[in-house]
Amino acid sequence: PRAIKPLQDLAVSARGIETRMAAYRSLGHIRHPEAIEFLEQALHSEFTIRCRAVIALGEIGDSRALPGLLAMLRDPAAEVRHHAAVALGQSGDATALHPLADRLTQEEDQMVRRGLARALPQLGDPRGEKLLDESRSVRVKRELKRRLAKLLPIGLRDQFEVLISGSIAKLSNPRVLLKWGGGGAGALALLVGLGWLLYWMFGRPPVYRAGQ
Repeated sequence: PRAIKPLQDLAVSARGIETRMAAYRSLGHIRHPEAIEFLEQALHSEFTIRCRAVIALGEIGDSRALPGLLAMLRDPAAEVRHHAAVALGQSGDATALHPLADRLTQEEDQMVRRGLARALPQLGDPRGEKLLDESRSVRVKRELKRRLAKLLPIGLRDQFEVLISGSIAKLSNPRVLLKWGGGGAGALALLVGLGWLLYWMFGRPPVYRAGQ
């Protein structure tokens, strides 16, 4: 389309960031693969432009944009990584499945992790939520072990690590919580007790973000 070249010029030369962002947004809405090369170059630009370029590449939905989007899963900015995960899910290209699942096991930011988990079913892998829960358990165990190294003698530390390894997986299962707690009220009390344990160990109450 003839509109692509003027939009690209506007995205580069416009003085105001809002005008530049609007140009990138329009390139995504046109959904023509002719804009892919230009948008990929923008992946090395400033934060706001990287975000908009990733979103536009996802809207175009062409497999030629896949390498650039996969690379953005390791961008320093969590927002960029999140948009890359969403764009890869929209792409419908199953070759992104393994990189997305692999990234989910390493990602620390909760917003990005949710985006990765939601992208997997879009590409035909129903394990998104399961992998999210598993990786969360691994992260909790890793943090507990790190803290235990400072709090407990070696002998007690080893015994407690065995207990934690089995308990974290069980605590993620609502049926187990109800069984251990003897009902809804008991399960709630069990969770409150765990919260106080974490408070004592970490020196602050656990913080839960929306969507966890």
